[in-house]
Amino acid sequence: MTPSAWGLSGTNKAIQLLGASVFSLNTQNAVFGQNVYHNGTNFLYQTTDVASVYRQSAAQHQWFTAPSGTAGNTISFGDAKMTLQASGGLALGVTTDPGAGNIQLGSGAYVGTGIGTGNTTGTYYGTNEVRFYTSASARATIDSSGNVGIGTTSPSTYAGASGQLIVYGGVATTFTNNPTNMTLVNNGTIAAGLGCGINFSMNYDNTVTTTYGLISCIRENATSGNPAGALVFGTRDSGGGVTTERMRITSSGNLLIGTTTVGSKLTVADNISIHGAGNTIYAESFPTTASAANVYIGASNSYMYRSTSALKYKQDIRDLEEIDINKFRPVRYKSKCKGDDQTKDHFGLIADEVDSAGIKELVTYGADGEVEGFQYERLTIVLLKHCQEQQALIESLTSRVAQLEGTQP
Repeated sequence: MTPSAWGLSGTNKAIQLLGASVFSLNTQNAVFGQNVYHNGTNFLYQTTDVASVYRQSAAQHQWFTAPSGTAGNTISFGDAKMTLQASGGLALGVTTDPGAGNIQLGSGAYVGTGIGTGNTTGTYYGTNEVRFYTSASARATIDSSGNVGIGTTSPSTYAGASGQLIVYGGVATTFTNNPTNMTLVNNGTIAAGLGCGINFSMNYDNTVTTTYGLISCIRENATSGNPAGALVFGTRDSGGGVTTERMRITSSGNLLIGTTTVGSKLTVADNISIHGAGNTIYAESFPTTASAANVYIGASNSYMYRSTSALKYKQDIRDLEEIDINKFRPVRYKSKCKGDDQTKDHFGLIADEVDSAGIKELVTYGADGEVEGFQYERLTIVLLKHCQEQQALIESLTSRVAQLEGTQP
């Protein structure tokens, strides 16, 4: 390209290198270009190829590119593809100044304190998702609704709720290989109670967010090399206050509810209720003992009680009056109860008949007052009373017979 083609005059100077590279300088700009020259008005293509320009102007550093064009045609660079502003801010795909130390990418993301380690805060703007890649594959995604997906590029497709973290990944189906999709780590100094967990927080009054519950895994000891851990579940009651532990699974597999003291495989520090269609308690391989206290279930409330007989549990003690056992009608019957063998005969009494006979002390009633059962264990006391009376009668008759036999020759 001949110097006259540059249209240079006055303080404008230019150096052409290797035919297609040029360095130009004037009082306002310093330009280094590839496949370009300037005719005093416009940049033009030197050859039919792509073109690029670096320009230093008004304390800005700018980089321009243009697609391939025909030699001699005017080049339309448009806005700079990248600008290092005089403030120190870096703009990529835009010309606005993001401010010192900030980076703006196109019209989307803006990082408030920069990119790199050592920055602890940042503000992100834009309507498109943000993806994080390793080995040329997307590993994590933040979509425009704030959903975070790890191992997926579509976190919003799960449950359709915003503000959620979705973790995908293939894991083992047995606990021997630690089948988890997410790992929480606490590398603090070893101590009993050291742990990490998940906190569940929601709006408290539409303006303030507070904790509603948590799940934590904690160390059970401070012994190095001993990894015994417990899984702790906590909730917060309606009165506020702090989040309180409600349930714990120990390293031995014991389940503790309302307590942290191990008593057995299942330890509950309050009442236990069983609801549902089954209403059944099974005790397989249950040990037996000849000295065990009686246990029964109340007919009116289905509570389980321990039957006691010590004086300290009794008041208003009186001798038992005579009860006419002839009013009892022993019967043979087949049971309708699901827990019984409904094909075999059973022996017993009809509680309704005992109730009608007025012997209500031996009858159990439901919450509605309807007859439910007969207290067979109490019948032994009634029979004992009759045995005593029969024994007294036998002794009296024996004495009279002896007296009568003594008066005979």
